[in-house]
Amino acid sequence: MMVERALEWLLDLERIRLGRDAPLRLTWDVPVEAWVLSALGLAAAACVALVYRRERGSVLRRTLLGGLRLGLVALVGALLCRPMLKLQRNRVEPSEVILLVDESRSMSRVDRRREAESGDRAAEAETDSPTASTGEPALSRLDQARAALLKDDAAVLRRSLPPGNRLRLYAFASGLREASPPGSPESPTEVAAGLSALTPEGGNSDVVGALQAVLAADPDRRIAGIVLISDGRATTPVDVFELLQSAQARQAPVYPLRVGSPDPVADVGLDAIRAPQTVFADDVLAADISLRWSGLVGTETARVRLLDDATDAVLAETSVALSADTAGSGAQQVELSTRLRDRGVRRFRVEVTGPAAEQELSNNAERFDVTVLDEQLNVLYVDTYPRYEYRYLKTALVRERTVKVSVLLLEADEGFVQEGTLPIQRFPETPEELNPYDVVIFGDVDARGNWLSLAQMRMLLDFVGNQGGGFGLIAGERYTPGRFLGTPLERLVPVRIDAEASGGPGGTITTGYRGRLTPEGRASRLFRFVPDLEENVKLIGELPSWYWYARSLGPKPGATVLLEHPTATAGSRAMPLVVSGRYGAGKLFFQATDDTWLWRRHTGEFLHDAYWIQVARSLMPDRRLGQDRRMTVTTDRRRYNLGERVGVEARVLDPELSSALGDALTVRGVDGEGRAAMRFELRRVEERSNVFLGSRIADRPGSMLLEVEATGFVPERAISTTFQVQALDLESRRAEADHELLEQLATGTGGSMIELDDVAGGLSKIRDRSVQIPDDVVEPLWDSRLAALLFVLLITAEWVTRKGFGLV
Repeated sequence: MMVERALEWLLDLERIRLGRDAPLRLTWDVPVEAWVLSALGLAAAACVALVYRRERGSVLRRTLLGGLRLGLVALVGALLCRPMLKLQRNRVEPSEVILLVDESRSMSRVDRRREAESGDRAAEAETDSPTASTGEPALSRLDQARAALLKDDAAVLRRSLPPGNRLRLYAFASGLREASPPGSPESPTEVAAGLSALTPEGGNSDVVGALQAVLAADPDRRIAGIVLISDGRATTPVDVFELLQSAQARQAPVYPLRVGSPDPVADVGLDAIRAPQTVFADDVLAADISLRWSGLVGTETARVRLLDDATDAVLAETSVALSADTAGSGAQQVELSTRLRDRGVRRFRVEVTGPAAEQELSNNAERFDVTVLDEQLNVLYVDTYPRYEYRYLKTALVRERTVKVSVLLLEADEGFVQEGTLPIQRFPETPEELNPYDVVIFGDVDARGNWLSLAQMRMLLDFVGNQGGGFGLIAGERYTPGRFLGTPLERLVPVRIDAEASGGPGGTITTGYRGRLTPEGRASRLFRFVPDLEENVKLIGELPSWYWYARSLGPKPGATVLLEHPTATAGSRAMPLVVSGRYGAGKLFFQATDDTWLWRRHTGEFLHDAYWIQVARSLMPDRRLGQDRRMTVTTDRRRYNLGERVGVEARVLDPELSSALGDALTVRGVDGEGRAAMRFELRRVEERSNVFLGSRIADRPGSMLLEVEATGFVPERAISTTFQVQALDLESRRAEADHELLEQLATGTGGSMIELDDVAGGLSKIRDRSVQIPDDVVEPLWDSRLAALLFVLLITAEWVTRKGFGLV
C-alpha cells in the first residue's frame, strides 16, 4: 500500500488509484507511428555510437557512457510524445419514459358502462348509472388510468418499466407543462404524487400538439417510449403526418392507454328559443324551440316544458319522439304556448328532459324574458256604410276593455249618433285631434271624397310616417283599394293597386275559398287563437269560407304576405289577402276581403273578435311598446356560441333618417363594462329600402347590448336589444373517446395500445434505449515528478561517469 501511494506521488496521480482502478493503459498524447520510432531510435543509436567511438578508453567505458546518453535521448523523446496513464471506463446514459397525461375536461367524464355489447337496452339501462353495480362510484377516465397505474403504491411503474430509465411526467390541455414534482423526477413514487395531483379542468385538448412539444422540448434526449393517457378526443385540428415523421426520426414510440368509451355521448339539448319580446295580456305566448340531439340509439323520448321561472309552475309541456339518424343525431322544432294574464316583465324557463342515458345536462335549460302589456289602445275606425264587416268589427272593438274606439260612419243619417267609446262627428282636422289615437282603420271609404281633404291626407301620412301611428285598410266592393290609387294615401297601402280592378270577381259568387297561411302567417299573432298549436291549426281549417276579395298586383317591396288566395294569382305568385308592411315609423295592414264577419256569424264571437283585436294591437306604435320609434334593431337569435355568425337587422322607421343614413349603417355590441366589443357593418338591402342587414362572427363571449352609430341619430328610447355569446365548451361538444386516433399514433410510431386490464404487459413492451458512453480518466505523466527525477538522474549519472573517467 505504501509503495502504491509512493508511486502515485511520483506520477502526480490525482484521480487514478493504483491497485484499485483497472484497467489501466499507457497512452500518448502525441502518438508516433512505430516505424518512425524505430527509425528515430536507430538514428539516435548510430549518432551516439559515432560520438563515443572517437572517445578514449576501453570499449566497456565507451559502451557505458553511450548507454547513458542513449537513455537520456530516449527519455526526452518519450516526454516529447506526452505519455499519459488512462483508466478505461464507461458511463450509462439512461433513456426516458414520458408519462403524458391529458388534463382536459373530457377526462373527467364518467362513461356509461356497457356490459352487454349485444345492444340489449334493458341490460344497458342497468349500467347507465354513474354508480357501479357494486355500489361504488364509477370512475372518470382519468381516475381509471390513475387506478391502473398507481395500484399498490405505483408497483406497475417500478416493476414494468425498463430498469434505470428516467420517468418524467407531463400534462397537457391546450398547451404542454411539466408536472413532475421538483427534486426526483426519475422516482416513480414522486411521479405518482404528481399524477394524483392532476385535475382535468382544461377547456381544450391538443393531443398532437402536446406530443410534438414533448419531442421538441429536448432534441438530444433518448426517449424509450411515450405513455399517452388520453381519450384521444382533440378539440383542435389534427395533422398526424408530421408528428409521425418526427416520432419515427427520434425513434420515440407512443403507447396510448385506452381510456373512455368511443360510443357517442347521449345528449339532448336546447339549440335556440324564439319568442316575442312583448305580448299583450290575455294573448298567447308561443315559444318556438329548437331541439338538437346526438349519441342516441334508436328512438327515445324527451319531455319539453315551459315554466314560470319565479314559481316553477309548469305552463305547457309536450313529449317529443327523438328519432336518430345513422350517426345517432337529429333536430326538431317544437312549440310551447300559454296564455298570459299578469302584466309586467316575466321570466320563463324552457327545460328538456332527455332519456336516462343522457350525460350532458348543461344545455337542458334556457331562460328568456317577455314583457306582458296591458296598455289602453285608442282606435279610430272609419267606414262608409253599415256593411256586415262594419257591424261586427265595431262591436268587437267596443266590447274590448283595453280598447277605446271612435267610430265614424260617413253615410249615416242626419242626427245619427256616432258609436264608440269616444264618439266623434267628423274626421280629425288637426294633429292635436288625430295624434291621441294609436291606430286608424279605414273600411270601404272613398279616398277622393269630400269628407277628406288633401291637408287631412298629409296629416294622416305624418301621423303614420313620423308619429309612428298604425294604419289599417279593409277592402270593400265600392271604393277600397281602387279609389286610393293616385292619392297621397296610396303610400299607406302595402299592395300595388290594380287600376283595372273595379271590385272583386265579377258576377254572383257561389263558390267560397279558405285563405292559405304563408310561413310568416303561421308565425304571426293574428292567426293564433288558442295556446295548443294542433288545436289552433284545426280551428283555422274549420273557419267558414270567404267569397269576395279585392284583386291587386301583389305586395309592395318590403311588405309581408300573411294570408294568400289558394288559387287566384297576382302575376307569378298567389293573390295576397292579408298583408302587413311599414311606412316610415308606422305599421300598415291591408285585408283584401270584407268577409271576416262570416266567422262571427257561424263560429261565435271568439275567433272573429280575437282576430281583430290582434290586428289593432299589431298596429300599435312602437313607442307604446317601449321601443324607439325611429329605428328598431334586432338579432336573428338571442343566444350564440363563440364562433357562430350573428345576424343583425336594423329597420329605420323615420323616412328622413333613412334618407340621411345612406347605404351603410354601423351597429356596435357593447359589453357589460360599456366597451364596444363587436361592430356590425350593415348594408341597405335595396335602393330606398328602410331595412339594413349585416352579420359577423361572434369572437367575444358575454352579454352584448346593441347600439347604433349614426350621425344625428339619438334614440328617443334606449334600444334594448341584447344577445348572449357563450364560450363554446369544445370538450363537451364531442365527448366520446377517439380510439382510432390513439391506434393511429401507436401504429405509426412503432408503439402499441395499452389496455387498462393489462397495464403491466403494455409497459413491459417499452424497450430500454439507454447507451454506454466512454468516460475515461486520463492523468499526464510527462510533467510528473518521476519524469523530472529520471531526467536528472540520467544526466547526472553521465556527468559523474565522465568525470570519473577523466573525460571532463
